[in-house]
Amino acid sequence: MFGSLIGTSTTTSYIESASGVSAGGRTGLTAAFVGLFFLLALLFSPLAGMVPAYASAAALALHYRSQVVALLGLVGGFLTPALLSTGENRMWTLAAYTLLLNIGAVLAARARNWPALRWVAWAGTWMLYTGWADRWLAPGTGLAAFGWTSLIFTVFFLACVESTSLWLLALNAGGYFTAAYAALDPLHHAWLGAFAIALAAPHAGIAKALWTRNRRFAFLSAAIAAVLLTVAIPIQFTGYRITMLWALEAAAIAWIAGRMGQARIQVAAWFVFTLMFVRLYAIDASIYRAGFWNTRLLTFVVCAASLWIASRAAISQEAQAVTY
Repeated sequence: MFGSLIGTSTTTSYIESASGVSAGGRTGLTAAFVGLFFLLALLFSPLAGMVPAYASAAALALHYRSQVVALLGLVGGFLTPALLSTGENRMWTLAAYTLLLNIGAVLAARARNWPALRWVAWAGTWMLYTGWADRWLAPGTGLAAFGWTSLIFTVFFLACVESTSLWLLALNAGGYFTAAYAALDPLHHAWLGAFAIALAAPHAGIAKALWTRNRRFAFLSAAIAAVLLTVAIPIQFTGYRITMLWALEAAAIAWIAGRMGQARIQVAAWFVFTLMFVRLYAIDASIYRAGFWNTRLLTFVVCAASLWIASRAAISQEAQAVTY
């Protein structure tokens, strides 16, 4: 009433509205913005409340050079959301929280050469994601879950490249592909083959970039890329196309091994050839029987041509004899 007498619009009885009026707010837009800010606080206040405690633990660990303190703080950080869960689906808050923990753990591991922090952060993150997915993962939350797993993969992929951690690189790629497949299938199954190829691309790029500097890490990266490419074929294609593409892939790997003079790469080619033979005689040989010029004949021709290419690119005479 007093506000209307002095020319101020009617306000509600909330303290926030009184503060807005005293700051110059004259319309309902003030209350709308106050409500928006309270909504943001409702979403991120748990995150803001948890971060300072673990940030201080990290600072103490770095100051006193104590890996034990860092590990205890990190373990406590990952246990807190599980122990204090409200039973509500706050995926993005949890994702942002784990992202901050992961970045802090990776930076601390790099600054003090504490590789255990990376392993604990990776395991703790997937523990929280698995717990969330067990209850909340559904077709409607699949894309959001894919976004969260992509953040996890990106952080630890960069950490693996920087630290050249072999086992963590393999586990990170395998865990990401498995979780992403579970999140996107079956609604987005048509894109999973392309996703596997896209995931293989950075590993292949790292293999090429580090080939002369770190041969072991480059070999593992190339192997991961080859496995992802091999898995992408049956995901994306059906029927005889799988056998033919496996045959062409094996021939390409054998050719690359011959050009580089690397016998170990030829092992991957023989593995893919084994898959080709198993499918060729277990499935393709018993189908497409109509006529002579059919897809079964085409499949056998492509497989034979791939073996010929592999024999021409073989490094040793024994490998040439086997392919012939």
